Amino acid sequence: MGFYKTEKCFFTGEKVIRNDETNGNYLDGFFYVIKCNNNFREIRLSHFDDWENDNWVKENGLKLIELIDKHNRWNIFSTGITLGELKDFYYNHKNK
Repeated sequence: MGFYKTEKCFFTGEKVIRNDETNGNYLDGFFYVIKCNNNFREIRLSHFDDWENDNWVKENGLKLIELIDKHNRWNIFSTGITLGELKDFYYNHKNK
């Protein structure tokens, strides 16, 4: 088990607001907070994927965040989601 930190959002490339969980529910993966449309959003990601070096994330990350915001599905990050699960969400919602 491990708790990993990043200084910038893997999806947007922007600096994160904070990267430490304050509620004591540390997960095995990444946690950080970003600001999207004037709202603070918590991101929890699985440790199984190489988020920083994944080409799909670099190419589609911003669009993914826009889709999540458009469909108000921020709860998708309530647990340490995997890259495969995010890709499924993306491909199921990109044309809606």
